Amino acid sequence: KHNIPQGEMIISHQVQVEAKNGHLGQFKLLILDPDSYKITHLIFQRGHLWERKREMVSASILDRLEGETLYLKINKSEL
Repeated sequence: KHNIPQGEMIISHQVQVEAKNGHLGQFKLLILDPDSYKITHLIFQRGHLWERKREMVSASILDRLEGETLYLKINKSEL
């Protein structure tokens, strides 16, 4: 069990990333501003075993985290 401050959360590598209209991939890492420690970008992995591709999106399109799924405010075609 983790000692997580109230209002904070842990995002694991098991988290899936979803657009408004379907699955995008699997969460890989967050990029933080070195001064404020605020999230600036999210990196996730798309594709299958032989055709994996990492995508980076702005934190401004993050909508919410529910369980093991991170939802974005965009459709797949907007990437």
